[in-house]
Amino acid sequence: GMPEMHILRDMFVGLIDEDAGAHLIPGVAEKWDVSEDGKTYTFHLRDNTWSDGTPVTAGDFVYAWRRGVDPAVGSKYSFFLYPVKNAKEIVEGKQPLDALGVSAPDDKTLVVELNNPTPYFTGLLINAVTYPVPRHIVEKYGKEWTRAEHIAGNGAYKMREWKPQSRIVLEKSPDYYGAQDVQLDKVIYYVSEDKNAELQRYR
Repeated sequence: GMPEMHILRDMFVGLIDEDAGAHLIPGVAEKWDVSEDGKTYTFHLRDNTWSDGTPVTAGDFVYAWRRGVDPAVGSKYSFFLYPVKNAKEIVEGKQPLDALGVSAPDDKTLVVELNNPTPYFTGLLINAVTYPVPRHIVEKYGKEWTRAEHIAGNGAYKMREWKPQSRIVLEKSPDYYGAQDVQLDKVIYYVSEDKNAELQRYR
């Protein structure tokens, strides 16, 4: 839901980001080129590290996007990737994961092939399903990778504490490429299933 999206956006950043006025700005991709036919996007990545110090690579995006369309993972946001070659077919189980039109010729270059020219494609890249995933952590911890003690993000904040049904505390990540522009040192999300309690807290 929405609260999770806010937390994800504090902890992760994709190829493209948004400024305070909701305009698209470069994220992990410093710049990108679009082929003449409008079907191939080549993203050039800046230096960016996971909050555990490991470099973020183009391969982390390939891995994340494949997870995003993997029927076994079952992301409810996979449709954001449908403009990408074979994405819909993979979600429907008709093509293997490696048929997805995304590749990493090197650690700093991500090439995306689309089914058709899609002028709004970069606008889809602010959705969390397109964010990179720390492959080294997912492969080590599996489903447990999102626990506070394991998770690493590449965005403005990193997880400090996660008390289920209580609160999530994020702190500013010194490794984030835009750290000098991050105003708050800490963000606390209060988690509540109880709408009345939420209202009281809001008052």
